[in-house]
Amino acid sequence: MEGEAGSPAIDPQVMIGLWIYSYSKWISSAREISRLCGYDPAYQWITGMEKINYHSLSDFRAKHGEGLKEVFIEVLGVLSGEGLVGLERVMQDGTKIKACCSSDTFRREDSIYPPMD
Repeated sequence: MEGEAGSPAIDPQVMIGLWIYSYSKWISSAREISRLCGYDPAYQWITGMEKINYHSLSDFRAKHGEGLKEVFIEVLGVLSGEGLVGLERVMQDGTKIKACCSSDTFRREDSIYPPMD
């Protein structure tokens, strides 16, 4: 490919398949997927018995995260439309977000409650 140093070492379709299948099994860890590729028959079938390094999985998700999200939404839409999956259970993202305040903010009563006029 022009401007590239050859083809990707791992077929992007395999990577997409791994991530889509893993998300469907509530697995979102590249390390866990890599581990499962070593012994789980479903993962071995997707990869053709090749073990895939967690770093390759993580890099692929980082580079193509938005595209993976769109594909997963489309897959869920098709499966839901056919009645093959239900969307009754929803998972919350466990991302930690740093608050914009310090511990000193809440030490004085007048900081917590506004003054009454």
